[in-house]
Amino acid sequence: MNAEPKNADTTAQDWLCTIQSCGGMTKTDHRHYLRFTYWVFAWFVSFLSASFALRLEIANQHSIALVIIAIPLTISAFTLRAYSRFYHGADELTQKIQLEGLKIAMATGVFVTPLFELLGVAGIHHFKIMTPLGIMGVAYSIGQILAARRYR
Repeated sequence: MNAEPKNADTTAQDWLCTIQSCGGMTKTDHRHYLRFTYWVFAWFVSFLSASFALRLEIANQHSIALVIIAIPLTISAFTLRAYSRFYHGADELTQKIQLEGLKIAMATGVFVTPLFELLGVAGIHHFKIMTPLGIMGVAYSIGQILAARRYR
């Protein structure tokens, strides 16, 4: 077989195609996906803002601290609802690709997070909770990319 060598534009287009389901998303799927993305961004901003406020000790009373913490928690509920709407409205192939990404992220979280705890107990390094969450996010993306390449 003579495979044509890929240039940088083709490779970038393949990755973008993987992320966007190769144009297979309907307008409704795309709208639901964008809504989910907006909620993820809102959660991220609210989490960073709450973290910043709590570190600056703006919340000097427990009741104020609980209200600040409740904001990202509430936004996360809307984020999960938006993802659920996207997932259940998507076609079977998109659902399968999403499930592959979630499977790899979950397995990574289950097996990597305890290792971070062991590193802390051993006195080697103390990680914040965002480290394994970030790794799970990367694993989720890698799982989606691998699944999309396998099934498409």
